[in-house]
Amino acid sequence: MVFLVLDVSASMSEQCRKISKSFFFWAVQGLRRQYRELEIVFVAHTTQAWEFAEEEFFQVTGSGGTFMSAALGKMREIIDARYSPAEYNVYLFYASDGDNSPSDMDATHASLDAMLGDLQYAGFLEVGADAGPPPSSYIGRLFLRLAADGRAVGAIRAGKTDDIWAAIRHFFGREQAAA
Repeated sequence: MVFLVLDVSASMSEQCRKISKSFFFWAVQGLRRQYRELEIVFVAHTTQAWEFAEEEFFQVTGSGGTFMSAALGKMREIIDARYSPAEYNVYLFYASDGDNSPSDMDATHASLDAMLGDLQYAGFLEVGADAGPPPSSYIGRLFLRLAADGRAVGAIRAGKTDDIWAAIRHFFGREQAAA
């Protein structure tokens, strides 16, 4: 089962959302082609998080602050209710500009660290016009630190829609990179 999580806070520009949603669209197409038994859960968040039907997820917009811990909390609720890690391989792909409220940093780090025990892999797509090779936001640096510690995570940046295919190959290619 795969969680696709989208930051829809005010800092996510229309271009960032377009890149993120395009990435998720192509990821879904590839996953469904490869796996017959696949469940996908779509979550979007600001300071709160919500589960969406697929069609609604690709239309969602939002505003307000950013608490990644809200998305991780929503994932925890859904995992506990429907997707026991003893019965499912659970994956996370998160797209955001990487901004996170300073008051949420400790909660995000603790929630992600705890969640990784139940995940087969967690990928972070950092989006933004100034995107360069390595992710540089707080969330991006967190994912890179976790990858350096040997955790099953990866992170990549995308600054324009042309970068989506590199991100798809990074996360889903046969030679998946560690970070």
